[in-house]
Amino acid sequence: MSFSHRLASYAHELRFADLPAEVVEQAKLLTLHVIGVSLAGRQTRQGSDAVRLALGMGGESAEATIWGERGRVSASQAAFANGTLADVLDWEDCSWTGHPSAGAIPAAFAVAERTGAPGRDYLTAIVAGYEVYQRIAMAVQPSHETYLKFGWGLTSWQILAAAVPAAKLLLETPRQMRQAIGIAAIMTPIVNRKIQLDRSDMYHYQHGLTSRDGIVAADIARSGITGLEDVLDGDHGYWVTLSDKCDWDWMTRELGERFLIQQTLFKRWPVNMWVQQFLDMVDDIRRTERFAVDAIELIVVSPDFSKTAGASRMIKRPEGYLSTTDAQFSIPFCIAKYLLDPTPSADWFAPQSLRDPATLALSAKVDATGEKTSPLDAFALFQQGDYVRAAIRIGLRDGRTIERRTHFPKGHPRNRMSRQELSDVFRVAAARSFAAERIERIIAAVLRLDEADGLRDLAGLLRAQ
Repeated sequence: MSFSHRLASYAHELRFADLPAEVVEQAKLLTLHVIGVSLAGRQTRQGSDAVRLALGMGGESAEATIWGERGRVSASQAAFANGTLADVLDWEDCSWTGHPSAGAIPAAFAVAERTGAPGRDYLTAIVAGYEVYQRIAMAVQPSHETYLKFGWGLTSWQILAAAVPAAKLLLETPRQMRQAIGIAAIMTPIVNRKIQLDRSDMYHYQHGLTSRDGIVAADIARSGITGLEDVLDGDHGYWVTLSDKCDWDWMTRELGERFLIQQTLFKRWPVNMWVQQFLDMVDDIRRTERFAVDAIELIVVSPDFSKTAGASRMIKRPEGYLSTTDAQFSIPFCIAKYLLDPTPSADWFAPQSLRDPATLALSAKVDATGEKTSPLDAFALFQQGDYVRAAIRIGLRDGRTIERRTHFPKGHPRNRMSRQELSDVFRVAAARSFAAERIERIIAAVLRLDEADGLRDLAGLLRAQ
């Protein structure tokens, strides 16, 4: 049996009864987290633009909800809006290869709302999407040389995280599932490093576009297209679109035995994943030490995330940051923004924040020391179940030095966030969208999804009045 057949058969045949309790809980918590950070993302200019575009392209279909919006649009346009919102603050989870939840959750939610699928089927589709996506994405990881030349395809293979859950909820046969995977493979966005080098906010829209196109791929497969049943396999398989090599063993490694959805990193902060540890440490310092922000003389972090040009996380821009993405990927900016405004929100990345003199002056005081590393090096550790070891030192004008060290950020699989902690993040993220009573009802509904007849009641709670 080919890799295409084996992965499609696994996704098609997976049942809710096959899922351990901790995997069901993970799928519910991912849903809660993605909806919360998407609601927070509505407060950004890019988030508002994505919603406006989706409403304009939504047609006459009233199938699915844009979270926080009044009406309903087509499932594909709801997935476009919600997928963009999920990533716009870079607050959603991270897997070993990108942000599958920004595809899987919006696409599966929209299709489940459209079809009336029960909560258990929705959760099963999420897990199927993660397990297939993660194995394919790991199999097609490029060499370092290819990464430097062409880029890293996290927003390319992202389409599979949406297509598989959509197909799981829409299609009836393993052959149709193979076709959906094949169609999604053909629709995969081209890998282009330019977007990573320019730090363009189009990066966030790519998550919405692949969420939408995952549903489109499943709909096309249902129409009866044939001829793409073995797209993952052979010398002309999917891997040549994205990489210079393929680790075939990864395609089905521990399939059905180990649930890779459990290796997800939940983010505590709306910043790039390699900034999480530094904000954890600064947050601990702020809560336990007494000092004024204007008493800070210097801040030194390690390791030094400036190894690879264009992928540096130590960017300092005295004239102001280029985009939301540019700021989210900057350790100096994010540390400065937290110290000046400790409550995470879209305000951190408002246009005026990117040029705020106080933020820029404080970020200029942040430097790095120690071994140089890059996000690709750090991902290699993450894929092994490890993480970079980080440290921070804050020097004050009175001569005091405050230091912290950490290994696993809060939310890492080896330093998990509890249901209560993730609910608290949701409360902060959703605070500007809904009243406290509605927020508690949404949390309760998500955490009972395995008992729900469908998602329409939850979708109703997520619509603006």
